[in-house]
Amino acid sequence: MDWTIDTCILHHAADADPEAMHLLLEIMHRSHGVAFDQEGHIEKEYRGCLERKRNRLVAKWFKVAVKKLAVLLSGKLDERHQRALTGLKLDPDDWPFAAVSSKTAGKKLVSEDSDYTVEVRQYLTHQMGVAVLSAADALRLCG
Repeated sequence: MDWTIDTCILHHAADADPEAMHLLLEIMHRSHGVAFDQEGHIEKEYRGCLERKRNRLVAKWFKVAVKKLAVLLSGKLDERHQRALTGLKLDPDDWPFAAVSSKTAGKKLVSEDSDYTVEVRQYLTHQMGVAVLSAADALRLCG
């Protein structure tokens, strides 16, 4: 199974959120795929988190994710989705997460970011086939 993990989950894990940390460890332990955009936006966001948080476990997860678990996909959205998500006020920094998630087999995006409003989640589900899950929900599916 491939997962798209929003940077906020790394932040939560670094701040000792047990579900976020458990999810990252389960993904690593089970050798599930971690979706990255070919353009490098997601990796750059992850590196920024690591620099700010300086958490050894999250840093270890990141190294394994990049070297062994990475699934590289295009992080570009077509103009129709860009217009719709702009109208729904989804931050353009979140677009690569939605784009790569829509291209994975499972189409699962793990995020607890407030930008993923009910309207954004509905759009992602109905127009792009992407399910936005909390860390707890993803953990139930992962295990």
